[in-house]
Amino acid sequence: MLRCSTALGLGLGLGLGFVLPAQAVPRSGPAAVEHLDVQYAQGVAHDGRRNALDLYLPGGVDHPPLVVFLHGGGWSAGSKDRYAPLGEGLCARGIACAALNTRMFPFVRPDAMVEDCARAFGFLWSHAGDYGYDPERMFLMGHSAGAHLVSWLALDPSKWALTGAPAAALRGVIALSGIYDARPRHRVLDKIFGEEAAARAAASPALLVGDAAPPFQILWAERDIPGLGLTARAFANQLRRHGGAVETLELAGYDHVDYMRALRQPGGGVLLPHVVDYVERLCRARPAPAPAPAWQHGDVQQRLCDPIVGRLPVELFTPARGAARQWLALAADA
Repeated sequence: MLRCSTALGLGLGLGLGFVLPAQAVPRSGPAAVEHLDVQYAQGVAHDGRRNALDLYLPGGVDHPPLVVFLHGGGWSAGSKDRYAPLGEGLCARGIACAALNTRMFPFVRPDAMVEDCARAFGFLWSHAGDYGYDPERMFLMGHSAGAHLVSWLALDPSKWALTGAPAAALRGVIALSGIYDARPRHRVLDKIFGEEAAARAAASPALLVGDAAPPFQILWAERDIPGLGLTARAFANQLRRHGGAVETLELAGYDHVDYMRALRQPGGGVLLPHVVDYVERLCRARPAPAPAPAWQHGDVQQRLCDPIVGRLPVELFTPARGAARQWLALAADA
């Protein structure tokens, strides 16, 4: 059988038991109170800091919404410690933020990482009263490998059950430059997810989409890692086919990393205003489904696909009318 895969480059990315809040000493600033290195689980990670989070609370705001953020790093690098600008920027706009660490490869596979995300979300939901944010207005947000993991948690009922939180607690998901299908053959994906096809399918958020999916905001950069824009559009399309409320945005002129670095700029750069607007709108009311994308799609089965991969369906994406047309065939084995 001919085996095709997407040209996906990956350079940069990523016992269940809730514990009492760590006795962290708050550090107050003009717009935020910070609780650093709060343990959301104990006895799971060999290094306890991999099961810790930094919590940023806006001063003088009663019951703010909470954005739970997971960093990128190819599932094997990265740290919450770099995202104080995100926490402080959100607090300046009246939104609380929790930046997470999880265990990483090679010590664990992504299925264990997403369980750490569930532990963290469950801890934050159950301790909302201790810190003062609203447990009914919580969001998941992740960049690169982090976007993959938070999307997986939001769409997999078996992983979500580990949070102990009701589905209604999750108001929305903000996915930044993520990978939503772990099946394509690529040296990084092969190393991180292993060779077992069933396990890679189970780790693919695009295959977990159901009719009860939460709202999503999916963003990527114009000069992102090759393949990420395409997989983002395909993931958004899959959510829409199930009636999901999806917003998509390509950040013009940016690459995979620089729009995250821009969080340190005054006003949070290009990204923060979009995140704040999305959170505020969904806190007021769930958005209506986004309009159909400019490109069209359809299932092309026998005439196009039989000579290549038998009767496996292939998604066909074409540009809007009037645009120059280029053809790209993507196929995956069973």
